[in-house]
Amino acid sequence: LKANQGTMWDFTQKYLAPLRREKAQLVKVERARGLEIERRVYRLELHGGLHTWNHLRQVVRIQTLRFKTDAQGKRVQVGKEGNRYWLRNARHKEFDSHAWLSLTRRYWRIENEGNWSADAVWGEDGSRPRWAMWADGVLMVGLLRMIGLTIVSVLRRIAQRRQGGRAQSW
Repeated sequence: LKANQGTMWDFTQKYLAPLRREKAQLVKVERARGLEIERRVYRLELHGGLHTWNHLRQVVRIQTLRFKTDAQGKRVQVGKEGNRYWLRNARHKEFDSHAWLSLTRRYWRIENEGNWSADAVWGEDGSRPRWAMWADGVLMVGLLRMIGLTIVSVLRRIAQRRQGGRAQSW
């Protein structure tokens, strides 16, 4: 859910955004790259949908905070607070807080691995060659892109195993 989605966004900002840590349904902390990363899940169950979305059953906020320990041993927040909002038609009991964290982890893994390589490293969004403007060219570019991203993903996994088998990050 993004800010350009009017009524739904306003609803989340009114009912989910102000919630603090003690209202979180799940708080999970892990260590990565010398930081302590805390993820909090806030869920709101809807019984009759919202606005024109009669099928909507859950609105979820996943908040991410990063902390480091300073010289005095005090926990200090690093960087900005991250908030992502999600909508789902599954009932509250059918899709719990742990499932939400797993789903978002998979979503960001896709974004950070293959799509990041294509956008940031290869500059794929910055240019479109002329031969890729017609239907067969788009198909070929898509196939070549998938082959390339698969190779990059496999090589990344092999390199991580050689570095001591570290766990996949978010």
